[in-house]
Amino acid sequence: MSTEVSTNVSVIIPAYNSEKFIRRAIDSVLAQTHPAAEIIVVDDGSTDNTGEIVQSYGPPVQYLHQENAGPGAARNAGIRAARGDWIAFLDHDDEWLPEKLQVQLDLLQRHPDLVWATSNFQRCLCDQNRRGLDLAPAQAEQALAGKEYFDSYFSAYLAGCRGCTDTKIIHRKVFETVGHFQTGIHRTEDMDFWCRIAFHWPRVGFSPQPLAVYHMEAAPGLMRQDVKVDVFSQFIDRHLKLAKKYNRLEDFMPFASRLMQLWMRAQLFSGDSQNLRHLLDEHGDLVPSGFRQVMRIAAVFPRTSRAACKFLSRLVRRFRLRSQITRKSSG
Repeated sequence: MSTEVSTNVSVIIPAYNSEKFIRRAIDSVLAQTHPAAEIIVVDDGSTDNTGEIVQSYGPPVQYLHQENAGPGAARNAGIRAARGDWIAFLDHDDEWLPEKLQVQLDLLQRHPDLVWATSNFQRCLCDQNRRGLDLAPAQAEQALAGKEYFDSYFSAYLAGCRGCTDTKIIHRKVFETVGHFQTGIHRTEDMDFWCRIAFHWPRVGFSPQPLAVYHMEAAPGLMRQDVKVDVFSQFIDRHLKLAKKYNRLEDFMPFASRLMQLWMRAQLFSGDSQNLRHLLDEHGDLVPSGFRQVMRIAAVFPRTSRAACKFLSRLVRRFRLRSQITRKSSG
């Protein structure tokens, strides 16, 4: 006999100087085929007309204001105010597709043991008229192997089925167990939270259907800040300890290796050889030896390496090789 799953969803939108985008975000929630129980916009100390725009919607939208404290603190304020059994997040400059809540609630209804779910999404450089999926639905379906969930969030991430903050829906009891988002950090505050959930509830629902649009051309806001390299090292150190504590180390290690490789490549692409060497010294043992050797050589010639990275990136974009490379590497 199946257990009835609540369909009561609170939507939390953290916002900072988002007068250009906030209507698009709110309207996409109001256009859902399954209405949200409440929409909570947390204004993180905006200095533009964000507050006036949000309040113009009236009762369908709850407006909260706080002094500027960052995305983690803004989401936490929304979580504390939320009354729904499920909590879903949407960044102020992104949007949901109309069936987002319905598709995820239907999935959760079919699998009442799940306490969180995520999905595929679209990436959009709309000012350049470029839009594409984060991953091909067929690739996601192959990774799911006939199921609607992954037994581990970490394996889902390695399969490319990671979703984004806009696609997460989480039961409120999760917050009672693992706490809220970390504050005072940028870039990793959401990943930190997903990992903490995964240590307690590794199984996560996933929909191959794209359910949100991640707008990449949006101006910098509370979600897009410069990140100090120490944040990455601290993230890995903290979660290695948690993985060991919750007996998830074997599951976590390949995920940690993938993250470190991505972060090292990012330092290489930016030409920051000092940060790259720092990551290699602190966590070089997490990455394959061949990759580690290449990174050490690249750190000696940062300008040449950066130029090579940019050249290869242009080739990938021009000839649309990224999907081909992904298919070959996953095969």
